[in-house]
Amino acid sequence: MDLKKLQREYNTPWLTEDGDIDFSKYPIEVPAKDSLSNDEEKFRNACRLLGIILNEERKDAAIFLFGLICYYKNDIKRLEIIVENLRNFETKECVNFLFDEIERVKSSNTTRIYINTIIDTLRYFQSDLVLEKFIEFSENKKFSYKMQNKFLTAVEEIKYRI
Repeated sequence: MDLKKLQREYNTPWLTEDGDIDFSKYPIEVPAKDSLSNDEEKFRNACRLLGIILNEERKDAAIFLFGLICYYKNDIKRLEIIVENLRNFETKECVNFLFDEIERVKSSNTTRIYINTIIDTLRYFQSDLVLEKFIEFSENKKFSYKMQNKFLTAVEEIKYRI
């Protein structure tokens, strides 16, 4: 069966002539549904696929990942996975969302890994997007001394990259 016929018959416009998947055309509905599954592997794979779709400059995947952060706001393990898949969405909106998330989540032994995941994600964003906010957070007395040091370390790493 030729590819054109296959694409028409099964409504698969995301298949390329080489038989690869064009994630810029891949439907978001499948990973969206799986991201709500109780099955951890399905959830992880769905988030990974949303991250891949996001890499193809599909903002709808980012919006869905932001929504998942709100939906799973009390499930720290799932939040870590979601944030990891936002690493390549270097926009001011994403930066603001993730810094707001740092402010929302109370630092504790349980949330520390999640907060570190957010910081690690932001640390690799373009310096002009994150540097000012990291400096602001490093000077903010509402954060503990340890948290301020984490922000300061991020500032130093970003300045070193420049």
